[in-house]
Amino acid sequence: MNKRLITASILIVFSLLIIGLVYFKVLDNPLVKSNAVLSVTASYEQASVILDGSLVGKTPYEGKTLKPGEHIISLKSDSGSYEAKVTLISQATTVISREVGTGGSFSSGYSVWMEKISNSETSLSIVSSPTGSSVTIDDEEKGTTPLNIPDLSEGEHTITISKPGYEPQSLYLRFKKGFKLNVNADMFLYPIPENLESIPYSDKIKIYNLALSESSITVEPSVWAKAVAYFVKTRGRPITFNYFLDYNGVLYDISGLKVTLSADSINSENITIGYLGQNKGDLSDKATEALAVFGGAAAQGTAKIIPTGVGWLRVRSEPSLEGTEIARVNVGEEFKILGEEGDWIKIKIDETTEGWVSSAYVQKSAQ
Repeated sequence: MNKRLITASILIVFSLLIIGLVYFKVLDNPLVKSNAVLSVTASYEQASVILDGSLVGKTPYEGKTLKPGEHIISLKSDSGSYEAKVTLISQATTVISREVGTGGSFSSGYSVWMEKISNSETSLSIVSSPTGSSVTIDDEEKGTTPLNIPDLSEGEHTITISKPGYEPQSLYLRFKKGFKLNVNADMFLYPIPENLESIPYSDKIKIYNLALSESSITVEPSVWAKAVAYFVKTRGRPITFNYFLDYNGVLYDISGLKVTLSADSINSENITIGYLGQNKGDLSDKATEALAVFGGAAAQGTAKIIPTGVGWLRVRSEPSLEGTEIARVNVGEEFKILGEEGDWIKIKIDETTEGWVSSAYVQKSAQ
């Protein structure tokens, strides 16, 4: 046999052995296959991604050669920060989509990861904060969190998680037989009501009650103030607040920082204030005192009902003849004045009832 042919044959066999060895080490080596993948995105603001204390990049971020197991992930944006434990799964991608927001209840997002199960099954597991959130799949109600749903059809589905007082979360997920999708969702607490209610004060000072609809939530006023400013900016709400005032009479700027104002330091004639009240209703006494620095204080004193010709006076729901009649007060009775608007005076009838009466039939007196 030709020596050149023998040599070439040996080189070919040797090359095939090398290729086979590389194939085994790279493609079949369990150490290579055990890598985990992490994908992180952030909405509204870009965020720095910190994994186990080390900065690894900015959103959108994808790490393809991470070690499986438990890790600490942190996201930091201009508005706030978020930190959580995440367990990365071998040969699987964990997806984290986050709105960092201002933190705590005013932050939202979800993490999704796949888990190998029986080859013939497709299932979904959802946990959320707060618990008891409603879950729909393709607009069909499925129950409340925490929730396990077996035997889902393979393919794409839209998952919606919602709860009154919170911004809903929607996910578009693809399901595959032999795998379970796990979802961990956090809901963003609405920092302001959908419909703002004004508190009568003066022509130049507009005050809106921002009392939360979710009464079981206790929020630090400074955090709440910052969240309102962030929410109005990112959601495009058509209102701008100059200051925030809590029920203890403490004033905050739009960054949520406490401020001490004097008449000389206020440079705007028209001021909009968000009242961080504990409930729907009037300003607390401490809040009313704090507003004195703005001048133009709300009407003070009492309103005495003077003769009307019929012995009583209608109390209406709005400062207008179009307002619904909610009560009648008798001539000679006196009530605390809550505010004034045009030819109408708002009075407090009792602990649960307040409304508007015509100023033509009211005699005002100072406190």
